[in-house]
Amino acid sequence: IHNQDRDRSLIAIKTKATYRFSPGYSVVIRGEWNRINYRLPLDDTGINRDSSGVRVTGGIYLSLTNVLDGEVFAGYHRRTYSSPALKTFSSPLYGAALIWSASRKTKVRLSADRRVEETTRIGSKNYVLTTYELAADHEFTPDLSLTISARKGWNDFLTLTATGLSAPDRRDSLTSLDVAAKYKFGRNFTGGLTYIMTRRSSSAALNDYARNRLNISLSARF
Repeated sequence: IHNQDRDRSLIAIKTKATYRFSPGYSVVIRGEWNRINYRLPLDDTGINRDSSGVRVTGGIYLSLTNVLDGEVFAGYHRRTYSSPALKTFSSPLYGAALIWSASRKTKVRLSADRRVEETTRIGSKNYVLTTYELAADHEFTPDLSLTISARKGWNDFLTLTATGLSAPDRRDSLTSLDVAAKYKFGRNFTGGLTYIMTRRSSSAALNDYARNRLNISLSARF
């Protein structure tokens, strides 16, 4: 399979404005303009996938007595393609990243995100990735910690002429569970043991899979 038509560069300009209107509460406005240029002028199907996009979000940042921190936001995304075969696409965006300090040694994280990703899949111009994650971190001792996280996501592949999120021509449902333990050996070494289970169920034939991974790591810092 020829994959050189995936090679691309991304140029982005981002800005952020924050206004604190009450102790522990702030309004956050983010803006981004970006440009994507593919190394090959045409992909394997003869389409120029170069594009430019605008992303604007507004949200509220929370910091409540060191118990709850994070941000909730919503916004809008628009992408314009160089090729007339790819219609201009726009969609709503939203996300959240909240951290609850349940105790001095336990933190619970809740996140949600929707974003638009590139693809060179034949018949699709992009896909919309929607992900929800719930995770918990617990420190048993200063040297031993455990993290458990569960994620649910969907990849909605859109046709070349789609201008919004309706009627994707393919949907992948993704489920994953991660369990990671870390142990510090003295001041400079950390050992890690991670189990990752991933399941994908696709509306396209022959694209389902299940994967189990076990990772063992040792890191050093001096």
